[in-house]
Amino acid sequence: MSRHDESDDAHQILFGVQLNMFECGGIVVGINFSDKIADALSWMRFIKTWAMMARDGTTTMLPKSLQPEFVSATLFPPTPQSLIDIKTDVMKKGVISKIFVFNGFAIEALRAMYWDKENNIRPSRVETLSTFIISRYEAAVSKITKPKKERVYTILHTVNLHPRMNPPLAENSFGNFLVYAGTQIPASSINGEASITSGLVKKIREGVKKMNKEYIRKLQMGEEDELSKIQQNSESIEKRGGEVIEFQVTSLSRFHFYEIDFGWGKPDWSSTGAWSFDKIIALFDTSDGDGIEAYVNLNEEDMAKNLDNSTHRPPLESPASSALNGDVVLTQSSTTTSVRAYS
Repeated sequence: MSRHDESDDAHQILFGVQLNMFECGGIVVGINFSDKIADALSWMRFIKTWAMMARDGTTTMLPKSLQPEFVSATLFPPTPQSLIDIKTDVMKKGVISKIFVFNGFAIEALRAMYWDKENNIRPSRVETLSTFIISRYEAAVSKITKPKKERVYTILHTVNLHPRMNPPLAENSFGNFLVYAGTQIPASSINGEASITSGLVKKIREGVKKMNKEYIRKLQMGEEDELSKIQQNSESIEKRGGEVIEFQVTSLSRFHFYEIDFGWGKPDWSSTGAWSFDKIIALFDTSDGDGIEAYVNLNEEDMAKNLDNSTHRPPLESPASSALNGDVVLTQSSTTTSVRAYS
């Protein structure tokens, strides 16, 4: 795969594959695909089918259940409007990607910390790690940055529409079926203990719950959606002299990347390359399926001054303290990707 400018639509690679074979006998398959064609779940199903055919030597026509159905443009007619301009809003030079590895015990300790005892609701792993990482970012920002009159966080989570459609999409549906679920919350409600008492986890969950059948119907009809309202509110805050910090979170957990087998055996490690987008968090399963690798992408200054110096300990004295007291840098390289393990 050749390197390319992801903001250059005319020269963007839609699908690329690179096979790397090492003298030690190791093999790496690199795959680059565009989300303008399909979402990660659709691509994952494509890759699984491809791997199955390569492994089994299949040359006959695929059964109908595995043949893709290209229905995204029919269900969601393309529109020129977009909430985010990739060229100016999130794509930045000098973005660093770091991988923070949380084992299962650490995740459960954090889930206990954010547990809504009043309503007896335990947060999901995605809700938990989103809240923890963003609250650590804000904890550092509040210490080293002169506060503006108003600082608000916009938190966007990608939501898979495959099971939310009415009826749910067939497994062989191929296209881009995801939306962003958004919530906005004052910075004062994120830092330290406030990240627990303010109900940030609950607000994230409520934002995702809004992506129901009625919301999908409005999207299909081209009606105004929640993200437009969030964007308008952000513009109002900035006009008042305030600051809006936007994080995007995408979860590829439970996508079973470690089940892909082209015939060489299942992978020892499955991951994503370094991203060029600022304030993006991507969550992947660890190889044992118990933990999560959090790929955090920030510009160099933020990574050096903020997250690097704030994730060493949880925000409070809590059960998570014992779960997170062994942070160790596993690798540090010049490729702007490093790994920190919590165990």
